[in-house]
Amino acid sequence: MCGIASYIGTGTSINKLMYLMHDNDSRGGHSSGAYIDDKMYKCTEESGNLLSIIDKSDAKLFIGHTRYATHGVKTAENTHPYKIGRYIGCHNGVLSNYKGLCKDNSISEPDVDSKAIYLLMDALQTPEHEEYDSLGMHSGTINAVWTESDGQLYVYRRNNPLFRLRQDGGIYFSSLKEGLEAIAEDKSKVKEVTANKLFIYKANGELISSQEITITAQPVQGKQLNWTDYKTNDTQSYSNPYGGYNFYNSYHQDNKSLLNTHWEAEKETEDLIEDKTEEEIIETGLWTFEKAFDEMKYHGWIKEKDCEEIQSFIDLMYDRLYSNH
Repeated sequence: MCGIASYIGTGTSINKLMYLMHDNDSRGGHSSGAYIDDKMYKCTEESGNLLSIIDKSDAKLFIGHTRYATHGVKTAENTHPYKIGRYIGCHNGVLSNYKGLCKDNSISEPDVDSKAIYLLMDALQTPEHEEYDSLGMHSGTINAVWTESDGQLYVYRRNNPLFRLRQDGGIYFSSLKEGLEAIAEDKSKVKEVTANKLFIYKANGELISSQEITITAQPVQGKQLNWTDYKTNDTQSYSNPYGGYNFYNSYHQDNKSLLNTHWEAEKETEDLIEDKTEEEIIETGLWTFEKAFDEMKYHGWIKEKDCEEIQSFIDLMYDRLYSNH
């Protein structure tokens, strides 16, 4: 599944960004990484392990990622962000046709599918920036956030959750809405990133431009894999199947000496469904159902035959949900 937490602007506290990272541990757990201004930090397991190596108290550019491994071994080196050519970026999702794309474009097949996004852009870059069209060549699930060592942030969402919040002289991004709401001065400012567009932000957090990305990928024959197909009962490097959903209180309890909590907003219980579109309600409900199903499957509470039928149902619902995207 993986999680993304990012920021670009005039500056914000590492405390807030690490809160967003820990929020996204529920989508990762195998390894964590962050590119902060001009330096890369990586560790195994959850993002709390980054606290001992990050030597900054604030950041103007932050690209963070919590990894749930689908391709490639579970090491710090294999976690995102990756530096490939001029690109430093991460990916959330599972690519279905990356092997064929690499072969067709004379690119050596990478050990991690996510690297193909940046390898392909690197191979196709032109002065006209047509390399960004390659984002539409990938099939599967894809969100990508990167910089090009130019002090700018590039954000592309297709079909996985990604939310934004503008405050603190810049703009935040996270795969999970709840973390952004917790640090927001106004929860209504948390919005979902528009799908199928590439957004480019200046170093001060202002939007430079956006462009439509046309999906040119051919439909994949047979079942399209997602992160749940790579889930195993191996807990050696992932002690909790979701990194713990009850982390809001424990995170601050465990890190009181490291974090300032003046910005923390108390989580409200009010119902926000009336603010959502019908598609957002369906997507949120489907994703919640999938998380519950994965946990039951992980613990062996569902028969194998029933698991196959439920997974087929989930895949069909996602296909219908995103068929018009």
